[in-house]
Amino acid sequence: MGSRDKVASLIGFATKAGKLTFGCELTVGSVRQRKRNGAILMLCASDASENTKKRVYNCGAYYKVPVGILGMTGDELSSVTGKQNFVAVIGVTDAGFADAIQKYSETDEATTSEA
Repeated sequence: MGSRDKVASLIGFATKAGKLTFGCELTVGSVRQRKRNGAILMLCASDASENTKKRVYNCGAYYKVPVGILGMTGDELSSVTGKQNFVAVIGVTDAGFADAIQKYSETDEATTSEA
């Protein structure tokens, strides 16, 4: 199983466990409000718009939350999460899933925004 498949599998498990937020608005909002179940890792689809990526990166930098670009498109991400609509951004709210996804992620932009 390749690392891309491993990441997709972990995202699928996190979805079933209810440990993800979907969409730019909800993910950024959960980070901003610092809810108990707020996102501790934000991930963008590779084909997300530049505006969406900028918004997520700015939020991550400000609130010291890691941000990464996944090696899958929004349609692939939608399929993995079982959503019917295009999913460009997800937020991981569980530390275990976040660590595992970061470990297996092969993106060159899985850097943290803690500059």
